Amino acid sequence: MTYTDNGSHFYGIFEEVVKSKGVKVLYGPVSHPQSTGLAEAYVRLLLKSMRSILQLDPTQLWKWPEKVQKAVFPISTRWVRHAGFHPCELLYGCTPHHLGAELGPEDQVRMQSILDQMKTDPSQLLSASTAEEHHAGRLARLDEIRTATLDQRLQYQMKLAAEDEKAQPEVPPERSETVHPGLERPMEGNYRHKSCDTTEAKRGSQPAPQVQEAQQGASGTRLARATQP
Repeated sequence: MTYTDNGSHFYGIFEEVVKSKGVKVLYGPVSHPQSTGLAEAYVRLLLKSMRSILQLDPTQLWKWPEKVQKAVFPISTRWVRHAGFHPCELLYGCTPHHLGAELGPEDQVRMQSILDQMKTDPSQLLSASTAEEHHAGRLARLDEIRTATLDQRLQYQMKLAAEDEKAQPEVPPERSETVHPGLERPMEGNYRHKSCDTTEAKRGSQPAPQVQEAQQGASGTRLARATQP
């Protein structure tokens, strides 16, 4: 099975080749594009786990299909922080166990003896009513797990939203930009700035500092000449 988005490169020749190989193609819904991202993240995690397993014994490289279950098991039983449970609990309502090829030699012998005993002793088999009770209990447990997961996820999102509000920087109040009159460019026409007229009026009413010093020096000289005998 292949799970992809609705990109144009997944149609046409790709779709024909995949279907000719007997592979089923599923397209992610447009209303929930995050599903394809989750699938890609899971595949990357699975490849990383497969590389770690095969690096321990490179001779088993061509037997990688037999190692897939060993790589999937830790991923399916890892605890998810925002959910509070591992994926198997969310999907099946129970904790999975290693069986079959993943068991050691002693465990396989013990498992085989249990199976042989169940075949010879019918009392060891579960009755239909007991099996139904176990199935109903598992479904009830599954509902409890999913409800608790939704509550925990909602609380986690509210916590993140509160942290984002606290982390937002304070925007300083707007203030008017003041420019020194001497640094403003005089503009002509209808768009002439009012401060230019005010500045020029002040400059016209008051002489420049050099002129003031010259005038004061000249007046002081005349006063000195008038006071001399």
